[in-house]
Amino acid sequence: LDGTIAEQEKPFNKESIGKPIKKAVKLVKTLKEGGARIIIFTVRDNDDLVSKWCKRHGVPFDFINHNPDQPPGSSGKVYADVYLDDRAHNIHDILDAMDA
Repeated sequence: LDGTIAEQEKPFNKESIGKPIKKAVKLVKTLKEGGARIIIFTVRDNDDLVSKWCKRHGVPFDFINHNPDQPPGSSGKVYADVYLDDRAHNIHDILDAMDA
């Protein structure tokens, strides 16, 4: 959420969420229209705040910090096909670059 579809507020404030990143919101809408399940996975523990923010800014979502298809006995890492995040790197891209 923060830094991905909402502007990162510094310092972090658990009571507010930054302004929407318009291009990111558009991307999430496009993914949802294409049939993707959208799970907002955030460090925030206030699902109500996140839900209200998403609805106010037109960000579609199916779940917040929960995947009903999570494999039994798995960790807290949300099982997904694709992650969109401001801090993510694809390990395979990094490894391929090391070989170049």
